[in-house]
Amino acid sequence: MLRVEKLSKKFKNNDYYSLKDVSFEISQGEIVGLIGKNGAGKTTLIKLIAKAIRPTSGQVYLNDINIYKKHNSLKDFGFMIEGTLFNHLTAIEHLKYFIKLNGEKKHEANIEEILKFVGLWDKRNKKSS
Repeated sequence: MLRVEKLSKKFKNNDYYSLKDVSFEISQGEIVGLIGKNGAGKTTLIKLIAKAIRPTSGQVYLNDINIYKKHNSLKDFGFMIEGTLFNHLTAIEHLKYFIKLNGEKKHEANIEEILKFVGLWDKRNKKSS
């Protein structure tokens, strides 16, 4: 389980927080997505969870282990970054590829629901390039 507790990030020379007091839990096997406007803090949150940057305050736990206190704490954790790796694939093909890569074929049944939820169902057969 991934648990985020009161995670905040204020970059040097900024008067505002890029992320402030974010808390949530994600159960093992659960698939989630971050949706929000530009500047909402999505990338900052992912960078904090990936340990690419350090938080101003707050903690992140993976299976009750504080990721900032253990060296290899993310060895069993994965996420997809913004952007595309394969410009020749459609939205559906991208999702199927990563589902197959993670060995979770049962999640293919959720593709339509996911694409409709994020407003991409009408573009499901369009290449990402």
